[in-house]
Amino acid sequence: MAEGMASTQANWNADQAIEKLCASLNSNNYTLYLTGDNNFRYKVFPEYKIGRRNTPRPEHLQSVKEYLVKEYGAVLSDGCEADDLCGIDQCTAIANGEDTRISHIDKDIDMIPGLHHSPAIMRLGEVVRPEKFYIVTPTDAIRFFYYQMLVGDSTDGIKGARGVGKVNAARILADLTEEEDLFNAVEAYYSCEDEMLLNGKLLWIMREKEKQWEIPNFT
Repeated sequence: MAEGMASTQANWNADQAIEKLCASLNSNNYTLYLTGDNNFRYKVFPEYKIGRRNTPRPEHLQSVKEYLVKEYGAVLSDGCEADDLCGIDQCTAIANGEDTRISHIDKDIDMIPGLHHSPAIMRLGEVVRPEKFYIVTPTDAIRFFYYQMLVGDSTDGIKGARGVGKVNAARILADLTEEEDLFNAVEAYYSCEDEMLLNGKLLWIMREKEKQWEIPNFT
């Protein structure tokens, strides 16, 4: 397929995906967020996502991004990730008594409270993960963040607390509902505060503009 035709096909695929999302959500009122440049996490931890750096990127990724910005007013993040913009937007809306829903396929965004939508994932014409509409409560959201603090995120090169796997992490946090209790439970598995602060900054999805995670002060 010629270059121009392939790019046009990629743009058409993007159009179809957006149209399908709007139909699923029964709304044409949306904002598209795309990850841009200068993600602060690379400055905090130069090895962030190092395992992905040699993975080939989709051939028409850049041209489709430009198309989405031009045709749909998509917002490119600057200094953070699209995830952070979703988190800020949703938490701001909740604070203002407005209803929003984040549509995504990234489990990390489950640390943001509110309404969520996970589109169906298809492979070779088969549904490998069905579409899902769900609510993340504030308690579930903060617990998920601290769960991530225990298990880390291998795809992003983030090591969690040493010796704690997914089963243990779920057990450790299962009955905890207050952030102070969650923090104390997780802190016990870290060797030092600096290590915990680093992981928190890498894992935390922003809820307020330019507000990175810090060690909480519960006094």
